[in-house]
Amino acid sequence: MRLFLLCMLVACTKENDPTDTGTSDFEPTGGDYEILSSISADNCGSWGANFNDSIDGFSLKITFPDADTARFHWANVQDCPRQGSQVECSTDEALVLDDYAPDSDARIMYEDLTTLNWDTQSSASGTWTVFLSCEGTQCDLISTINDETYPCEIEMDWNLALKE
Repeated sequence: MRLFLLCMLVACTKENDPTDTGTSDFEPTGGDYEILSSISADNCGSWGANFNDSIDGFSLKITFPDADTARFHWANVQDCPRQGSQVECSTDEALVLDDYAPDSDARIMYEDLTTLNWDTQSSASGTWTVFLSCEGTQCDLISTINDETYPCEIEMDWNLALKE
């Protein structure tokens, strides 16, 4: 009988209460988020600093049209799968970042992966990883001119706060 009562007591503590799901039991708030970023890994030379400089302090509108979706309002709106307060989003295909036509047939392409976790209804943290590549016969020339090597990867730590 004591063992049964002990098991009941343990099962009813706050940590084991199935109705208490902790901080993941909130709905993130949609709106304009300011991004504070810092580079955590960069093997792309000057690209890393350029990407970080263009993102740090940038505002990104994020909305939540339903329980399974986070919508990033980039230049091209992107719907991302969401599980509670966690979002992992990636490009479906490589996109053109720089096209050197007509002077060159080289095109710098990028893909990205964004992983965010909302700590509160109005703040999130995570990483943004950008994968750069080059297509065309003159990629070596462009790589030399820009002092870069392709393919390469940049990873930034992100902290997002809802703008008031």
